[in-house]
Parts: sequence; structure tokens; C-alpha cells
Amino acid sequence: MKTLARLLAIGCIASSLPVMAQDGEAPSPGVDASYRRCIDDTRTTPEVRACGDALLQRLDARLNEQWRLAAGYLDGAPRQRLLEEQRAWIRYKDIACRFYLDEGFGSQGASGDFPLCLARVIQHRIDELEGIQRSMDAGSAS
Repeated sequence: MKTLARLLAIGCIASSLPVMAQDGEAPSPGVDASYRRCIDDTRTTPEVRACGDALLQRLDARLNEQWRLAAGYLDGAPRQRLLEEQRAWIRYKDIACRFYLDEGFGSQGASGDFPLCLARVIQHRIDELEGIQRSMDAGSAS
């Protein structure tokens, strides 16, 4: 009974999360054209997993670049606070979406849902770091 309740709760959470775009729908945040092309060409679970891994690598590269740019705008105490925030965010990212790796989600959870969920988490952080840059640019323009 406990397992069923747990699976239902996870299912409710999962069903509220956006999914990858289907024909004509807006894409899930963080999903790029390369990922969609890759997925269109897949036939096996390992191929789907490879598409997700490549997507996360591209997003990590963008995240690192945005971090470098945002941190470059700051110095002293504000930079230190941003660094503390980034470290806390990394701890969050490292545990985010892990429920998809549970056996209840099967290979679809691990190879498909997990990377898409993590892509949304990373894209959100990229957006936040870009917002810092915009704020700093607007402040220096005044």
C-alpha cells in the first residue's frame, strides 16, 4: 500500500511537469533542435540516453559560460554571495529529478524523462544568470 501511494504521489508530480514538445507544441525549456533531431533518429534506449547525455553536456557548457559572464559583473561581497548561491544550486541540481531514476519509472524514466527534467532545471539557472547580466547592463546604462 505504501508503495502504491508513493507511486501515485510521484505520478501526480510527474504529470504536472512539462514534457517534450509534440507536433506544434512549445518545446520543453532547455531542449534544443539538436536533441529533437537526435531523438527523431533513435531506435533504442541507449540511443535515447546518448541524446539526453549530449543535451545535458551542451546545457552544462552554456551554464558554465553564463556563470563566467554573470560572475564577471560582480566583485567583493556580491560576487561571494553569488558564489554561495551557485554552490547551493549545484547541490540542488545534483539531487533534482532523481526520482525518475527509480525503478518505478523504468528505462523511459532514466533515459528520457530524467535528462529532460534536468534540462529544465539547468535552463532555469541559465535564465537566472542571464537576468543578472541584464540587470547589471541596465544599471550601468542609467
